[in-house]
Amino acid sequence: MARATWKREPGRDGDYYLDRSRSRYRARPDTADGRWDGEDLVFGKDRYRVERTRDGIYTVKTSDRDDTTDLRQMTAGYRDDLRDRGYVPSWAIGTFRGRSRKYDLDVELRISESGNVDRYIWNNGSKADSEHGRWEDGEIVFGRDRYRVNRFRDGIETEKRGDDTDVTTLRRR
Repeated sequence: MARATWKREPGRDGDYYLDRSRSRYRARPDTADGRWDGEDLVFGKDRYRVERTRDGIYTVKTSDRDDTTDLRQMTAGYRDDLRDRGYVPSWAIGTFRGRSRKYDLDVELRISESGNVDRYIWNNGSKADSEHGRWEDGEIVFGRDRYRVNRFRDGIETEKRGDDTDVTTLRRR
């Protein structure tokens, strides 16, 4: 499995260059300096088409359509090369409150920059349950349950994987 990060920094002549680094399981990271050429990224003689994704970019090598990479934009607080599975986008960090449509319960999520997630549930104003989970690959994981997370107006919306009726809209507090 290859993971990659990218950053865009000003170059000497006002241009921008890109630094691409990959690490393979039990291997050293490879790095290469690149540049923007129109809508493409160019590393040496390799050219990649770029598509924007929710958390970064997706690249496809123009000479080999099977050579693809999903890259996430990392902040200055980037921790370790292989820890980006827990990378939490800034819009998802904080405390959010809302109501579960399916179960008609009040829910509070506390999501930290480190990827820790705490969920508190109330039933008719009384605290009914709390659970600790984690952020992983753009989803929140509680035990065996995974919830897709989407940015939504002034908060987030979660949807349980495998159950599109379990949707909770939460506003930032």
